[in-house]
Amino acid sequence: MRTALRLATLALVLAVAPAARAEVKLGYVDIQRALKETGEGKAASAALASEFGERGKALEAKEKELIGVRDELQKQAALLTPEIRAKKVAEFQEKAGAHDEAKFKLQQEATGRERALVRPLADKMLSLLREMAQADGYTMIFDHDPTGDRDRSGILYAPTALDLTNELIRKFDAKYPAAKPAAPAPAAGKK
Repeated sequence: MRTALRLATLALVLAVAPAARAEVKLGYVDIQRALKETGEGKAASAALASEFGERGKALEAKEKELIGVRDELQKQAALLTPEIRAKKVAEFQEKAGAHDEAKFKLQQEATGRERALVRPLADKMLSLLREMAQADGYTMIFDHDPTGDRDRSGILYAPTALDLTNELIRKFDAKYPAAKPAAPAPAAGKK
């Protein structure tokens, strides 16, 4: 629906009188890439990795362990009595269920934290994009996903000369420099 609306709007703009058409200036940006490649975006990604990386690795290790337990249980299934097999299967299912619940909870928490970090960044980026559009006389600037995700992008083709992503990243970093990590204190006795 959004894609159809975008295309209809573009068609309407391009259908105006030839004199007005000369005044139309279009561009596009890959907002997702811009968010990831700015200094603040990289800092947000590093913060997320720091906050959730170890917990994610621990869950991955637990998942590998559960896969090993499952495989071992499958190998031994024919040798076990029905009661022992049922007991081991129930224990495995309980552990697997707890693992799935912990994994889901971590994913939800990480997604919420990512939204909290990215929302202010995205607001600043969209504000800057509006400033760029007005200053440079753009009629429209579209969000473009170069991977071809049509749910996210209504642009089927555009020349790279219309891509404003790198300029947006450069201007964003100039306007909002990411905080640099503090330099380590010099070791005692060294000058």
